[in-house]
Amino acid sequence: MGWFIAACIIAGLAILVGLVSTAIRVPENDYDDIATAKRGGKIAAAGLFVIALIALGIGCLYTQSVGQGVIVTRIGGAVIKADNTPGLGIKAPWDTAHKWDLFTRDISLAGDRAAEFDNGEINAAQIATSVKSGEESGAQVWYDLDATYNIDNADLKALYSEYRDQDRFTRQVVYPAVQKAARSIPSDYTTTEFRGAGSVEAGDKIAENVNAALTKYGVEITVATVKDIQFTEAVEASLSQVEEKQQQEEAARADAAAKQVQNEQMIKNAKAEAESNRILSESLTPELLKQQEIAAYKEGTVFVVPQGSTPMVNTAK
Repeated sequence: MGWFIAACIIAGLAILVGLVSTAIRVPENDYDDIATAKRGGKIAAAGLFVIALIALGIGCLYTQSVGQGVIVTRIGGAVIKADNTPGLGIKAPWDTAHKWDLFTRDISLAGDRAAEFDNGEINAAQIATSVKSGEESGAQVWYDLDATYNIDNADLKALYSEYRDQDRFTRQVVYPAVQKAARSIPSDYTTTEFRGAGSVEAGDKIAENVNAALTKYGVEITVATVKDIQFTEAVEASLSQVEEKQQQEEAARADAAAKQVQNEQMIKNAKAEAESNRILSESLTPELLKQQEIAAYKEGTVFVVPQGSTPMVNTAK
C-alpha cells in the first residue's frame, strides 16, 4: 500500500511538471532558452512517470521467507488471501501484505518482568503457583518455563479476521493458555516430586494441555521445559532434610546390595568347591587308587615298612 501511494504521488508530480512545461509560452526573442526549459520539463516529467511505474511495480510484489505467512488485505480491511509459500508473491498495488511468523516461536517465562510480545514470541514473568505439601496442598513454588511452538497449521485468514495482529493473537490466546496450564499442572505433584523427575513430566503435561486447548487455532507446542524451581525458605530447608535422608537411605541400600552380592558370590564359590570335591571323590575308584599306588612305587616315592620294624632314615647328603 505504501508503494502504491508513493507511485500515485510521483505520477501526480510527473503530470504537474508535464502540464507546466507544456503551458510555457515561447516568445520569439527568447525561443532558445524557453524551448530548452520546456524540453527539460518534459524529460523530468517522463523520468518521474518512469519512477512512478517502478514504485507501482514494487507495490505489486511481496516476499516471504520459510516459516512466514502473508495475509493480503484490501483497502477497508477485507482479507483477500493468505499465503504461506516461501518466495515471491503478487498482489494488487493498492493491497497490503501482513506478515506472520509461523515456525519456532519462543516462550520464555522467567524472572520478574512485564509481558512483552514480538511477532508471536512471549517474554513474561516466571510462574508462581503451588504444589502438594505432604497430605495438603499449598506449598508455594516459583519456576521458569521455556517453550517453543508453531502455528503453521493455522487458518491465517480466520486468525487475521478475528485478531488482526499476531501480537494481539499471542497476547489474547496463546499466553493465557500457557499461563493456565503452567499454574494448574504443578498441583499434581508433591514438593519432592516437582523438584525431581516430576518437573520433566510436568513440562510434557503443560505442552499437552496447551495443545489440547489451542489445536483449533493451529497452535502446537513442540517442547516445554520446567527449570529453576524455587520454594520458600522453610520448604527449602525441609527439602534439604528430606534429600539428605534419601541420600542416606540410598547409600544404605547400595551397601546392602553390595553385601548381598558378596554373600551370593561366597555361596556360589562354596557350592562350586563342594561340587568339585564330590566329582573328585566319585572319580577315585579302587582301581584308580591302585594304579596311583603302583605309579608311586615306580617313582620311589613310597616305601614299604614291615609291621613292627623301625624305619631307617638316611640323612647322608
